[in-house]
Amino acid sequence: MYKSGRFYMTVGAPPEREDISVQIFVDSVQIAEVHDEPGHPVVEFYDLEQPTKVVKVEEIIDLLNRAVRMLAERPRAPK
Repeated sequence: MYKSGRFYMTVGAPPEREDISVQIFVDSVQIAEVHDEPGHPVVEFYDLEQPTKVVKVEEIIDLLNRAVRMLAERPRAPK
């Protein structure tokens, strides 16, 4: 298990998967799972009130990298 603040991850082999997957939690609620689809890893985002969203890991990494760059490049108010 890996823990960082309120987030933690566990690695397991759930019966519905052919291989291992990584479950991601905030507090005690599972918010996502990372696993392999044929040819590429994906992230499934969980929301109890919405259908599961499946996104390629590369897309999430790209999106997060872009978000960090946008925040770093924005004008900042003087302190």
